[in-house]
Amino acid sequence: MLRFSSFSLLLSLLCLAPACGVSPSANEGDEVSSELRALRSNEIIGTLAYGQTSDPVDYTNTPLYRAFQFQGTAGDQVDVWVRAGEGDARAWIVNGSFKNVVTNDNADSTTRDAHMTATLSLSGTHYIVFREKSSDDASFTVSLAQLNGGGGGGG
Repeated sequence: MLRFSSFSLLLSLLCLAPACGVSPSANEGDEVSSELRALRSNEIIGTLAYGQTSDPVDYTNTPLYRAFQFQGTAGDQVDVWVRAGEGDARAWIVNGSFKNVVTNDNADSTTRDAHMTATLSLSGTHYIVFREKSSDDASFTVSLAQLNGGGGGGG
């Protein structure tokens, strides 16, 4: 009887497993971990310095991400806007190891822009990573500012 009960329990769990598992159609954009995958070279589209705003960036879903790199110093307070000319911006600031510093989907309930502020804990290369929330065609501009003006990481 114990074997039958164990077998029945196992069979029941196996039948329920697909309902609890990750859907094979889940896309890479559903990031919930503390880091993004390493960016590919064709996803890094340029460099920004403190005080700069990018030209408009046309987005398509290939490649999935776009990113600007910037140099920051530990203690720098950064302010980043990813403004959607068309589309719905989703954005991250990540360090050189692609660990999230901060992420944002909508700056507030009236906009589809992403807005992030953070104090950098590490010196070196950081990335402003962005994409269209639903991977639809879009256009974005990215601005980077330093709020505290003291770290000197803009070079």
